[in-house]
Amino acid sequence: MKKISALFITICLVIGLFSVNMFASSEKPLFQGTATKDKTGEILQVDIRLSTEQELVGFVLNLKYDNAVLQPIEKENEADYYQQALSEWGVKMANVNNTRVRFVAADIPTSSGTASENAFIGEDDILTLQFNILKDFDEVPLTIEVEEALDNSDAPVNLGGTGEIIYNPIKPPVMGDFDGSGEVTLSDTLTAAKYAAKVQTPTAEQIAIGDINQSGAIEFADVIAIAKIAAKLK
Repeated sequence: MKKISALFITICLVIGLFSVNMFASSEKPLFQGTATKDKTGEILQVDIRLSTEQELVGFVLNLKYDNAVLQPIEKENEADYYQQALSEWGVKMANVNNTRVRFVAADIPTSSGTASENAFIGEDDILTLQFNILKDFDEVPLTIEVEEALDNSDAPVNLGGTGEIIYNPIKPPVMGDFDGSGEVTLSDTLTAAKYAAKVQTPTAEQIAIGDINQSGAIEFADVIAIAKIAAKLK
């Protein structure tokens, strides 16, 4: 009987631990940033999304970065970092220094001591900012630190919370690869020839891909260079 009781207790403990681990692993970060390189590979855009099941009326958020790798592109107005989801909030501040960008946002209640009518709940993009890329990287040199996340009560309480950055690397286009296949082929050579002969008009993006000699236009010299790349002669 004692063995059966001991076995039952052990099973309960294991199930309890398993449940706790499952809950912890499924908990979604309060703030989630997505970092994406632009097509030139010179700019990193960070979009920060807020996801909460409780009404929030304010937060203090630090986006820390490695200044040897990234340089923030500052905006003239602090409120320009913030998206439409927080348009009704009265306080929208952003402070940039050489290691972090600090965001302080809050709704101002209509009267003191009352809950806000513009509290945020649900999931939406709230912040967007860009960095110049000074040096290439494999793992994005950014972290999110949540100082405060205030609930919507008469006396707001700091709920805390976590943040994470997801990196979506976009490889810069291959020179001469008009169709985006990842390699230069005969098809790309024919496309370049049409642009050089003025049969078709390339976009600015296509010119950037096909202008091998950096003359500002796609010429027959570029067609020959692309043909050599396709033929593996260069």
